[in-house]
Amino acid sequence: PLHNYLEPLSVLDIQQYLVPDKVLNKYVMGLDIVQPDSHSSCCFTKGYYRYAVGTGSVLQQNKHEKLDTAFKNYLEMKKVDSESSECLKDLQLRYFSPREVANLMYFPAGFKFPPDTTLNQCYKTLGNSVNVLIVTTLIKYLLS
Repeated sequence: PLHNYLEPLSVLDIQQYLVPDKVLNKYVMGLDIVQPDSHSSCCFTKGYYRYAVGTGSVLQQNKHEKLDTAFKNYLEMKKVDSESSECLKDLQLRYFSPREVANLMYFPAGFKFPPDTTLNQCYKTLGNSVNVLIVTTLIKYLLS
């Protein structure tokens, strides 16, 4: 499950990665939402964190909230108010941190970005990379 690749984040860290309201209002129906006990996620691309749809999954941080119930409420509220993402906030939808994306791609635990690297640069670099485990396996196979 994905929880094996997640990092323990503080409340402050979680705030940094929450999906902004304007993104929720405009793109929530196109987001790939996964939960810590999910067994798959979408491919992370270099546009992750900058673009909302088709660039990678977002994580439902609050696993005590029911996703289907929140979406039913959202759709009902949307009939009345086009800016109705308030009912989705309890889900705490957030982006995966760069370290978590690196974990999913089997980067070594000691891998770190230089301190002056921005979040966008981290995601862009990770989105342009390949899964280390897959490449290692392929090279071993090709050389055997």
